[in-house]
Amino acid sequence: MGRLAVGWVLILGTGIAGAALALGIWLRRVPPAIPPPIRPPVGTIAPRSQSAALPRVGLPSTAMAALPSPTTPTPSPSPAAAPGPNSASTIPQRLVGAISSPAASAVDSTAPRVTVHASAVPRSGGVPILMYHYIRVNPIPRDRAGYILSVPPRDFAAQMGYLSEAGFHTVTMAQVRDHLLHGTPLPPRPVAVTLDDGYEDAYTAAWPVLQRFHQTATLYIVTGFVGRPGYLTWEQIGRLDRAGLEIGSHTVHHLSLPHLAPAALQTELTTSRQTLEAHLGHPVLDFCYPGGEFNQQVEDAVAAAGYATATTTRYGLAGPGDDPLALPRIRVFGGESLAQFAAVLSRAATAHPQ
Repeated sequence: MGRLAVGWVLILGTGIAGAALALGIWLRRVPPAIPPPIRPPVGTIAPRSQSAALPRVGLPSTAMAALPSPTTPTPSPSPAAAPGPNSASTIPQRLVGAISSPAASAVDSTAPRVTVHASAVPRSGGVPILMYHYIRVNPIPRDRAGYILSVPPRDFAAQMGYLSEAGFHTVTMAQVRDHLLHGTPLPPRPVAVTLDDGYEDAYTAAWPVLQRFHQTATLYIVTGFVGRPGYLTWEQIGRLDRAGLEIGSHTVHHLSLPHLAPAALQTELTTSRQTLEAHLGHPVLDFCYPGGEFNQQVEDAVAAAGYATATTTRYGLAGPGDDPLALPRIRVFGGESLAQFAAVLSRAATAHPQ
């Protein structure tokens, strides 16, 4: 019996070993099933220079509508109300796939980025009037609109440096006015720099850069906000005025002008001008529509209030054939690279070659 039991054990062990060997050989010949890599849908991957579009921030993906000026986050005036009949400020073909998120950012890796394509470059003759708001690093990373309205001081310095190196000459809106209305010659490659709303960083961040490159600019002031936190004081405005920068009017409270009663509209226009002239001691003749909103009634009221020019948020160059009370501008977005900024200006320079 003992020998029989040992025999059965040997037979059983040999069978198990053979089965294991056969199984091992089979496993080597048949590779394990590996699921294919998960790929995003076609069209969602973009190269580093033009990454996938971010969720909507009030801007279509085929053409960026100019944002209301200014936005509510961080110190800013109350935004203008619903657009009026002539408030359209869409930038034709300037920004396709408008906002994209960069692969990396030194300040905010989640901040949107603006891509300017060749079709964005103005093709008609005229003077480029650049539109800025904040000269700052956007303090709220999730504030997409605030990011687009905020040009970091480093970028602003690079842009002004480019203008200087490329032979552009900055001019005030007073010079543009004299050119448009009286034919007064402008220097070669003229470009007007405008800063809306009267934020304090126009004094603390923009002015030092302008001084460094011996440049000038026009500041549109909301008189009712002067002295508030984040805004210019009258002392700062006076210093900028005496330094040669132009001070223009941007109303008293930055309201939607087409929605005001006639009396309130007149107050916004005349009181702001009178207040500025009282502090500065000289006429103020240049105006900027809050949020770019206006209609014929508003334009007539601007003329009746004594202004000679008014700028909008409409995209384009300002030429002699334009309505001086509805001048277009070129908005400078936070997130534009220097190459994109230069591309827009290079075509504009052909109107006033050296």
